[in-house]
Amino acid sequence: MDLSGKTALVTGGARGIGRAVSQGLADAGARVVAADRAVGEMESEAEVDGRRLVFRKMDVARMDEVRRVVDEVARSSGGVDILVNNAGVMGNFALMNGQTPERFAEDISINLIGAFHCSKVVWSKMAEKGWGRIINMSSISARGGAFAAPGYGASKAGLLGLTRTLAIEGGGLGITVNAVMPGLIDTEPVRKQGAELLDRVRQRIPAGRLGRPEEVAALVTFLVSEQAGYITGASVPVTGGIELFTI
Repeated sequence: MDLSGKTALVTGGARGIGRAVSQGLADAGARVVAADRAVGEMESEAEVDGRRLVFRKMDVARMDEVRRVVDEVARSSGGVDILVNNAGVMGNFALMNGQTPERFAEDISINLIGAFHCSKVVWSKMAEKGWGRIINMSSISARGGAFAAPGYGASKAGLLGLTRTLAIEGGGLGITVNAVMPGLIDTEPVRKQGAELLDRVRQRIPAGRLGRPEEVAALVTFLVSEQAGYITGASVPVTGGIELFTI
């Protein structure tokens, strides 16, 4: 895939899947801005391994911060061509009796409304150019549910609806919008679930292992390329087949 001349904004791009996506897009030739709440002031100006990759501090739940970063990208490189809505939280685990409206709202605000904020801000420039790519990082939990995580499950399912809705509007504007649905990927939040639990879950994965962040990144890189120009409104699982295990 050749993404030379394209500028990508990857939210939640400093760690885990987001970091792998940022590096994958940069390897394909894109100039990448990895935006993340976790970015420190010193790191925000760094480049990584000579790649076209810089970091910016941004909270997707705040529209003013999203506008600030997108405006900066517009001044430096003409605007965002590729948006990967990867920022998300998955730490609010509790059964319904332990859930609160505040915890539910936090998941929705970051995972779903954050994706809306970013898509809204880049949309007009993409439409003006007649070319754009938006990827929403959903989850296989959007289909099967997320036990003890209603905010996470609802927000990731909401991303599928947002994806299809924007794909309809973007079709005539040269903008494709797709969702990626990772399963269990070998990242720090997943490893925190503990080896015993992961061993049990691994037995339910036909591939027999956890996924790698780089495998998710490879799919994203394809979906934002010219070769994927006729793919829009799709929700693509990267799961090792775990959703096939029904017994």
